[in-house]
Amino acid sequence: MICACCRFVLGTQQDYGLITGNRGWKDPEEPHHRDCKSLTASVDAGCYICNRLWAALDMDARQDIRQLSAESTKRESTEETEPPLTSGFLTNGAQFAYPSAYILHVALDYSKASPVKKSPPKGFARAEILLLPQEFYASQHKVGSHSRSTRSDYTFLVAQRWISECLAEHSNCGAKPHLTTTAQWYPTRLLDTGPLEEESSGCRLTLPNITPVKGPYATLSHCWGVAKSFSLTTDNYTQLLQDIPLDTLPQLYQDAIEATRRLNLRYLWIDSLCIIQQGDKFVDWRKESADMNKIYSGSFVNISAADAPDANHPLFHGRNPDAFCSHTIDLPVDSKDTRFLVQDYGFWRTEVSNAVINTRAWVLQERLLSPRVLYFGQRQILWECQQKEDAEIYPEGLLIDLSRFPSRIKGFGNSLVGWRPRDHGQVSKYHYWCNIVKAYTRAKLTFPGDKLVALSAVAKTVRELLEDRYVAGMWRRYLERELLWTVVPNEAQARPSAYRAPSWSWAAVDGQITPAIMDPEAVEVLIEVQDLHLDYVTSDTTGLISAGWLRLWGVLKKVELLPDATLGIHGNIHRSLMMVVNDVPVSVRADSAMMEYQPHVYFDDSQEWASIQNHRPKLFCVPAGRRTGNDGSIYVLLLQLQDRKEGIFRRIGIARGWGKELRESLLVRNAKERTLPCVKYEEGRHLVQIV
Repeated sequence: MICACCRFVLGTQQDYGLITGNRGWKDPEEPHHRDCKSLTASVDAGCYICNRLWAALDMDARQDIRQLSAESTKRESTEETEPPLTSGFLTNGAQFAYPSAYILHVALDYSKASPVKKSPPKGFARAEILLLPQEFYASQHKVGSHSRSTRSDYTFLVAQRWISECLAEHSNCGAKPHLTTTAQWYPTRLLDTGPLEEESSGCRLTLPNITPVKGPYATLSHCWGVAKSFSLTTDNYTQLLQDIPLDTLPQLYQDAIEATRRLNLRYLWIDSLCIIQQGDKFVDWRKESADMNKIYSGSFVNISAADAPDANHPLFHGRNPDAFCSHTIDLPVDSKDTRFLVQDYGFWRTEVSNAVINTRAWVLQERLLSPRVLYFGQRQILWECQQKEDAEIYPEGLLIDLSRFPSRIKGFGNSLVGWRPRDHGQVSKYHYWCNIVKAYTRAKLTFPGDKLVALSAVAKTVRELLEDRYVAGMWRRYLERELLWTVVPNEAQARPSAYRAPSWSWAAVDGQITPAIMDPEAVEVLIEVQDLHLDYVTSDTTGLISAGWLRLWGVLKKVELLPDATLGIHGNIHRSLMMVVNDVPVSVRADSAMMEYQPHVYFDDSQEWASIQNHRPKLFCVPAGRRTGNDGSIYVLLLQLQDRKEGIFRRIGIARGWGKELRESLLVRNAKERTLPCVKYEEGRHLVQIV
């Protein structure tokens, strides 16, 4: 079903043949839903377009809109002079590589979707709806008949078909011998759900090294959330080896056990039940976390609870098929009606990449290492393996390129299993690691101290493939380039109080990271790492770090960062600071209209600016890299002196600017530089130690 509000926006164009693709959100758009009550009514009625916008909202936003709808607050208005809650406009699909198609852009204004007592979040939620001419795409548009629950027999038949196809036809996913016979390696503990030919009313922990285990096992990816749930401890360990009644487990675990058995698997691995969580001072957790790469890569399938915020929520969901299955609509093109398929362009991003489960940092390695992932979402099940993505609503395969979004991890495929680089020295292989870091740092960690541990399993696998030394989230071969990472502006957070990594590693900070450009033809490095040292908490060199340093050669310069009195310090602090190097101002106005300076200054810590006000004489910088070409960017490491006598510094951020004039200003030499603090000064370069 497509509601009246959506039909109104679609009907504002008298002839779709006249639509161009050069519009943006600054252009006037058509009102869609005036208030929350109107939107929720369409969502509940099953409007496909409104449900796709709804699916793009996070859980808090949905709850807020429901609350406003129920309360009918005075803050909402149906007056046509008031800006609407949602609006939309149309563009030609050619800009998205869909000739003869059109795009309906729908946006929700968050400022009108928050209760009065809350501070309204800024920005908009958006959905892009593809309008595809049926005559061109009908062969790819085959929607199955769907049940009203993801627990149905139909849903599991679809899942079994995906598994069978993967095993039989996917050369990239080729079944390992142990998936169909006796496994060569098992985790320390598994949940045994009992013989498949018998009814099961419970499960128990089993120890494969003591009790022989035969056949494959599944794993469960889930969010822990804030709710306390059943877990393995030293106190209940003996009891769980005997029996675990199903009704003592939270709903998600009960459902996961049912799903495992309905997939014809007997064994299941759940982290909270197969790793001791309390009573042994984390000894077992440290041991088992070091084997995560084996646990997930050795599994048959990973069952992913896509939209469950914690274990008390179900794996299975009821659903209205009309609300998530695509529809058709007749629209005027060149003065005649043409039938279009209505599809969500952001389908995979909404259903998978932005699912609740994939906002959890630990899950990234589970997703990458597992040979197959079966997602149980609120609306349907979905599938990822090394060769294919599938969705329940598209039984013949995804429509065109609905799975291809930048947020997906590319290069290694959906799984790292079976990936082998042909040229170990080829820098492009390291781009894939950068994509992993970018996705990982977007996700959330319940315990900040897990920063390196939660990526350890992936690091172990990639280390074998790259044949390189892993260095606190980076790699030794191209470490000089990798040191030029940046915290995304306005994403920086306070540096964690507990030590995690040296300041030169992105693992030392919170917030989303933009990794450095790895291409040697694009960036010339101006620094050289002489040596480094890391102390680890355990023998695992991909895990917890207790201390570390590196020494690098470069040209050290004294630097000052000064606010422009005419601008003040505003939200874009990185664009409003003037840089003075060796007592010479080097900043230039990047754009007089925007009133901003470059180089832009990116602090690693959101509180760094306040902190360095009292340490201005201790600020230094090292030009570290430059893009090729006269107008290419230059990258400058920002350092704060820690020990003048020993030449020890810590990283506080990075500056980036562009243009020939700025580059020359930053690279010009000064006779006073030889007196600056360092470990050694030799042939015009400083050896500095960064901790």
